[in-house]
Amino acid sequence: MSLELNVVYEDSEVVVFKAPHDEELVELVHSYIKRKGRPVTWKELREVFGGIAGEDRLRKALHRLRERGLLIEIRGGIYATIDMPGAEKLLELMKKFRKLKKEHIEAVFGRIDTN
Repeated sequence: MSLELNVVYEDSEVVVFKAPHDEELVELVHSYIKRKGRPVTWKELREVFGGIAGEDRLRKALHRLRERGLLIEIRGGIYATIDMPGAEKLLELMKKFRKLKKEHIEAVFGRIDTN
């Protein structure tokens, strides 16, 4: 799944992209998770965005999305959009249980690789 970044220079050997501004990064992260259609792990986000944004900027983008109510952190570094199928059920489980177990998440979304 490719990211929509602005190309600054391109030839047969190299492509140079312009790094996104903070607000652009927020939008890129949100659209990436939405397009996946399933919760994504911190590790997965770090692998995808590692070449264009450091971990601090990525954490800030996730924090902004949570503040805006567009994203929920399900359990220790697993993120889902609020409008994702199954998110309502997870929110109910989060209210019921102090900390969601991996089994709760997998019951709604199937297996999520957290390694």
